Amino acid sequence: MGWMGEGIVNLFYPRKCVFCRKLLRRHDVHICVDCHAQLPIYMGDVGNNAYITQIYPVMYYENLIRQSLLRFKFGGQAQYGKCYGVWMAAKVKAKSETPFDYVCWVPISKKRRRERSYDQGYLLAKEVAEQLQVPLIHALVKIRNNTKQSTVGSYDARKANVLGVYKGINVEKLKEKRLLLVDDIMTTGATCSEAARVLLSEGAKEVCCSVFAIKLEK
Repeated sequence: MGWMGEGIVNLFYPRKCVFCRKLLRRHDVHICVDCHAQLPIYMGDVGNNAYITQIYPVMYYENLIRQSLLRFKFGGQAQYGKCYGVWMAAKVKAKSETPFDYVCWVPISKKRRRERSYDQGYLLAKEVAEQLQVPLIHALVKIRNNTKQSTVGSYDARKANVLGVYKGINVEKLKEKRLLLVDDIMTTGATCSEAARVLLSEGAKEVCCSVFAIKLEK
């Protein structure tokens, strides 16, 4: 698209910052200068568990990040996935010394996908895979509609709530592979942990996890 075509598109569909929703200037990419200067970037390390070798979070789940992710998940702002995915891939590149064989994602149920018209985990994983130049694989399906994790209290309760909700597919391709599992938000880590457990049970060698935002609660 040339500069004239881009200008026409921006006239009718002006680009807005994915966080504060202010209009972007022409040279801004997804994020305005003000937000870029104050984003709550996650700088620490996250402890691993029995199923996940390493976790790569990009932001703290708070304030503008939380509001932006809610619009992404429930407000139809599917285009945010490209912005988030670029940041997520950059974090993985900076922290992981060993390449991955596949990128996969934590899927939502068919019912929620119909309601939203897209699976936000897939959109993130697609962009991360493209940025890392690693094949994308559909490795999990959700086979049971559980209670929303956000409405469940303790870590143990959330762990029980997701037990048995995922099933591995394309499992013949997972054998002895190093996988990067993608999700949008991590709170207790119970969901990603259960997804990783299933992947390992299907023969994966190792599972690491990339999330855009993190708010660890126990």
